[in-house]
Amino acid sequence: METRYELYGGPGGTIAERRVGVLLERFPETPADLELRNGRPRQLPWRQLREQVRRREKAGQRAREYEVALSERAAMPIQVVPAALAGLGLAFKLQRPRRRMPMAGAVALGMGLSMLLWAASVIGHAIGMSGAVEPWVGAAIPGALSALIAGLALWRA
Repeated sequence: METRYELYGGPGGTIAERRVGVLLERFPETPADLELRNGRPRQLPWRQLREQVRRREKAGQRAREYEVALSERAAMPIQVVPAALAGLGLAFKLQRPRRRMPMAGAVALGMGLSMLLWAASVIGHAIGMSGAVEPWVGAAIPGALSALIAGLALWRA
């Protein structure tokens, strides 16, 4: 049995009642379109992440977190080269004349650079999620920072 209440059609609206053996309703979405994943987008494989962005945009759901995760995943391999050059440039710049940097100094330098790039990635993620910048700009912040450090360190070294 199906009962519909309609606002228009007379004073106080109308009530229509229909009795059928089996009631079939057609929806514009397929069950596959409604398969939205919950959880952390950072843990999804690349293909599923792209698929979730497409499905969420089609369903009118928020896809910003998935776009940010996709952009960060694409930017990660590119960040390795400037970060390595930044570490190398800082190691050359901090060398004392006629003395090599001790192992503890090199480890501390690596840890400091790692912490700085981690902080930049957290800030980039936060401003990418807030909508202040595009997701790819937020994902590029750690790479740009490490390229800036590498450029400054290698310029005089």
